Amino acid sequence: MKLTFAAFIIIMLVCGLAPGFARAEDPPITVADPGSYVATVARQMQTEGMQPLRATFAQIASDSSGRLSPEIEANIVVYERAIEHRPARLYRLLDDVTLADTVRHIYYYHYFGGNAWLFTRFEFVRISDQRWALSGLSFTSDWRTIALVTTPGFRASPVAAR
Repeated sequence: MKLTFAAFIIIMLVCGLAPGFARAEDPPITVADPGSYVATVARQMQTEGMQPLRATFAQIASDSSGRLSPEIEANIVVYERAIEHRPARLYRLLDDVTLADTVRHIYYYHYFGGNAWLFTRFEFVRISDQRWALSGLSFTSDWRTIALVTTPGFRASPVAAR
């Protein structure tokens, strides 16, 4: 199955996390080092396919019973079915950029053989001097759909993801 169409998901957690912020709780996923966190997820995706993304979405976007929305579930299933070969034949960090040490976008690419390739974008926002929150997660087979136009202030992150 050719995945040139974009089964594209963007989870904008600003609305989803607003109740959590009102209660002064941390967002579902907070980390000290976004680069290390995303590198770990990318390594897991190499051997486990979509399962690491499914687990991440379960943390950030599931309902009170732990289920994903039908839209997210359907898009994950499309890619699970398309990935016929594991481990990924290739995976790479494509970009890791930061704006004013406050917003960080990290992009990865995985190629699983045939027409099964996947681009992911992890979006983080700083919530304290030592912590970042995952504020968005996207995946698709179309780079043009996932790549964000950045402002001139975006720079390569000081410590690139590994």
